[in-house]
Order: sequence, then C-alpha cells, then structure tokens
Amino acid sequence: MASKKESTIMATVFIGLLIAYLIYVFMLHPWERVAIYAKAGELIVNVYDCDTKYPISGAQVKFYTTEGELLKEGKTDTSGLISFKSLPRCIKLKASYSGDKYAGVCLGDGEKRTVDICFNAPAANPNVLYATDYVGIIGARSGDEISSKEFSQVALSYPVESAIAKYPDYYLFSNILWNERMNLELRVNKSITDAVALSFVIKSKKGNPVTVVRLQGIELFKDYVTPGDVVTVNAPKGLINETMKLSLSCKFTGLYFWSTQDCEITNITVKQDYYLPINPEKEYEFNTTSIERESDITSIEFVSEKSSKSGLKIYVNDNLIFNIDKLNATDYKGEANTKDLNLKGHGNKLKFELTPGSNASLGSVKLSFKMKNETYESSKELYFDAPSDVLENASYFEVHAYISEVLLGGSLFLKINNATYEKEIRKAGWITVKIDKEDVKGDNTLTLSARNAKFEIQKLRVSYV
Repeated sequence: MASKKESTIMATVFIGLLIAYLIYVFMLHPWERVAIYAKAGELIVNVYDCDTKYPISGAQVKFYTTEGELLKEGKTDTSGLISFKSLPRCIKLKASYSGDKYAGVCLGDGEKRTVDICFNAPAANPNVLYATDYVGIIGARSGDEISSKEFSQVALSYPVESAIAKYPDYYLFSNILWNERMNLELRVNKSITDAVALSFVIKSKKGNPVTVVRLQGIELFKDYVTPGDVVTVNAPKGLINETMKLSLSCKFTGLYFWSTQDCEITNITVKQDYYLPINPEKEYEFNTTSIERESDITSIEFVSEKSSKSGLKIYVNDNLIFNIDKLNATDYKGEANTKDLNLKGHGNKLKFELTPGSNASLGSVKLSFKMKNETYESSKELYFDAPSDVLENASYFEVHAYISEVLLGGSLFLKINNATYEKEIRKAGWITVKIDKEDVKGDNTLTLSARNAKFEIQKLRVSYV
C-alpha cells in the first residue's frame, strides 16, 4: 500500500516538474528555445585598427536578433575581443568606435566564428609615433601632364545621298491671254535635305515663248531657251520646306495675239540631295580622379586620317571642346578649362559629332589633363620624435603609407635623417617600409620624394616594433 502511495507521489512530482519545464520553455525567447535543443555556438568579434591591425579596446559592441531586439552589449577587451555564447543561429551586431559598423552572421550547431571589424584609429596603437591623414602629391613638376586617357579609333559617317524623280514629257500651250502650267508638288524631309534641283530639256517649241520656273510662287528662272538645251534650276536654301510647289510654263511673247505658242518639255527630273545619318555620332564614357578634376586644362588630340567635307564637333559632358568646319588629313588639338567641363568621378561623356556631308576616320585619340603652373611640391618633409625608451627597446621602425593615386609609376624615396630607402610603386594601396633602428634618433626628419614619378599620398604613420 505504501509503495503505491509512493508511486503516486513520484508521478505527481514528475508531472509538476514537466509542467514547470514547459512553462519555462514557453516563457523563453524563441532563439533561447532553439538554443536549448541545439548545440550552442559562439561568436567572437575582433575590433582593430585598419592600418596597423592593432587591437582596439573599449569599442562598444551590441548583439541583436534578426528582428532588431537587443540581446547583449559590452566593450572589447585589451585584445580587441568580445564574445557571445548560446546565441541564436542568426544574429546582427553593431560595433561603435570612431563611427558605427554593422555585420550579420548565421552559425551552425556548435559553430565558433570570428567576425573582424576595423576602424581608422591610429591612437589605438600606442606604438605609433606619428600619424597624418593627408600628405599630398609627391613628384610633381611645373608643366607636367597629370594623366591621359586613350580611346579607340573613331569612325563617323554622315554622307550626302541623292534621290532622282523622273516625270513624263509635257506639252505647254500659251496665248496672249493664258499660259498653261505644269505643276509639281514635292514632299521632302527638311531636316536632312541639302539641295533640291529641277532639270528639263526644251525639245521643241512653236514661236518664241519664255520659259518660266517658279517655286512657292517665287520666280527662280525666266529666259528664252534654245531647243536641246538642258535647264537646271536650284532651289534656294530658304525655300526648302516639307512641301514644295514647283511650276513650269512657256509664257507667250510677241504681237501675233491671234496665234498660239507651245513647248515640248522632256527629261523632266527633280533631284534631292539629302544627308544619310549612318553613324554621325560616337560617345565614350570615362572616369576621372580627383587630381584630374583639379587640373587646369583638359585637351583632346587626334589624327584625321583622311580629308572630309564634313566638320567635327567634340564635347565633354555637353561642353564644346573642339570645333572645325572641314577636316583635313592632319593632326588636330583642342582644349578647354577643366573647371568648365563639369567633370565627375564616374560617368563622364566624351562625344564626337560629325556635321552632315561626308565620312571621317579619327585615330590616336587622347584626352589629357594638364597643369598650367604646377603648385604641388615635388617633395614633403615630416617631423617626428622618438622617446629614449623607444630608441632603446624597439627592434625596428616602420613607415605605413596609403597611396591613393599613382599618377606616374616609379620609385618613392623615403629619407630618414641621413638614410634613404626606396620603394617601387605601380598601383594604389598601402605600402610598408621597414626602417633600421640605427637610422632613427630622438628628433627625426622624414623626407618623401619621387624621381620621374608622381603619387598622391593620403595617410602616413610611423610606428615601432
């Protein structure tokens, strides 16, 4: 009897514990429930200085669910680290030091992962003796071409084509009171039409009538025409319209008012010369550096490989930089003030536009950026101190420099007091130059220079190891 009672008590206790556990699980955050059944992972956040990789302590790090609920916050230790265990599978984090940076990560069961976040924080490294965020341009000389951009061959085509309409022969009669007319109505595309001409032959005539040609009611031709002669009448540019009304008549002359006169007109043609815009424009897109945008002059150079009846216009961002009425087979050059071209870092437009009339072929096309008077220094001197304990305990020193633009590749020279170091530079990015301990003293002069090369240097730091 006692054993039965004990069993009942144990069952009651078990059920009570199960209910309490279920209530506990129900009250948990969803990610905490997952953590109970999944093997807990660990996320480590490593915060450091971008340049020197030195750890940043005291950076604020906050961990959030994917819905944005704050789970944990803290600061990095002296090693620049902070960790979070038993976290949800997916998490977002925010690191704050000299700004804010964000990251997101999803972990598998039991996975341990490190997320690296860097800030520009030279003060974080106690071994930095000197730091600056901008040095300047090294290696410039007066009158230098800063840089140039070359473009592929430019082929343009805007020729004149001709269309000829033929009309049947016509007889025109006239007397003292009345003149018969042949009327033609032409339809032309005024925007691309260069010329319109009427041609005909007076095959025979009775009497001696005067041949008269009118366009839009305006008399363009009036004369006695000998049979067999070809007459050509060109329409003035100002009378070329979408609709053109031509009339031809043989006007009666003489005193025999009781008689008639006539003309037999043959080979009646109307010739229209029009422009055929096959490839009248060519456009290129190009980017520019900040140094190019600060130049004084932007110039365009090219070779016209053949003569052309057409003219040429060249634009940079819709600003005219070159214009000529007729191209010859020779070299050409045009230029404009850079400040007038509205240059941007990306998406600039270089456009070639041929005027109607012919074809053109342009080679050796180059867009250059130049300085009228170079204002940048060809070298820079920087100064830093090294305490006596650093001089005694350091193994060596380092110069870290960020080359933002290589204007002309070559050697950068770093002179520390009386010792000179050379670094070959062909592309932008961070460089590190190791400096021997014996070349550094308490008061130091660091001179940066370039021979037949040009660089823009932004950040520079001197540190010891």
